[in-house]
Amino acid sequence: MLLSEPQTRALPADPFMIESVQPRVGTHPLTHTAMGLPSSLNPRESPINGHEVSYLAASDLQYACTFALAAPRLCMAGDPACDCAPDRAGSTTWLASENSPLCQPPTGGPASSTQYYGKGYPGVRELQFARQLGERATTASICPKTLLDPNSADFGYKPALSTFIRRVSRTLR
Repeated sequence: MLLSEPQTRALPADPFMIESVQPRVGTHPLTHTAMGLPSSLNPRESPINGHEVSYLAASDLQYACTFALAAPRLCMAGDPACDCAPDRAGSTTWLASENSPLCQPPTGGPASSTQYYGKGYPGVRELQFARQLGERATTASICPKTLLDPNSADFGYKPALSTFIRRVSRTLR
């Protein structure tokens, strides 16, 4: 479901795991969650990845998942570490054109220079490696469920680390 089949060149059954710069279409096979259109003004149109993005120059991959940041981040012009930064000249025209869900307020609306969400890309190579490891592999989502409550069992990467620790501890007995 998460990986393509090299022998047949079939794409993953999960459309969120297809590596593409172009907007994808489809529905998650288990949750029946549809891809959000790139024109959506709702950053949670799809609870999995927000919605697709209309990249102007095919400059990035579509997201496998998105997650709320602990606090919104105001991006400064030309900041390469911020996904919603205006260009070096201070223009935000590209933000409106690409319409990334990372830059839309949680209540919806046009993209701005404030980043509200983080992202994860399809981890195809990592999953292929895990498939080769077989029973020795442990996988988890790259997108944390929550970054708001550090005491929550679902905070950050606690679920992934807990699974990893359980898996390793079995081999140390």
